[in-house]
Amino acid sequence: TTLGTFDSYSGVPIVTTQLALSPGTTGDVFLMLGDLRLASYLGVSEELTFATSSERYFDANQTAIRGIMCADIKVYDIGTTTARDTGSIVALRST
Repeated sequence: TTLGTFDSYSGVPIVTTQLALSPGTTGDVFLMLGDLRLASYLGVSEELTFATSSERYFDANQTAIRGIMCADIKVYDIGTTTARDTGSIVALRST
């Protein structure tokens, strides 16, 4: 059987995507291994706030409600050949 028929390989789940490139062009990444939960951070930079307005839809006897929250996300990539820092993701590139 081929690797694509397994749900996991050595206990690591396999997730396929139609967006992945086929190996061909030199330098293209076509396989990644890692835990994406360890490769990204999500932070709330502004708490969730609510505001209401009974004037906005006064003629319809309704109240408008608005909620605002600001969040930032940082996703780390696989790096370059000059950046030899270890991380939670490794990639297989075509040569």
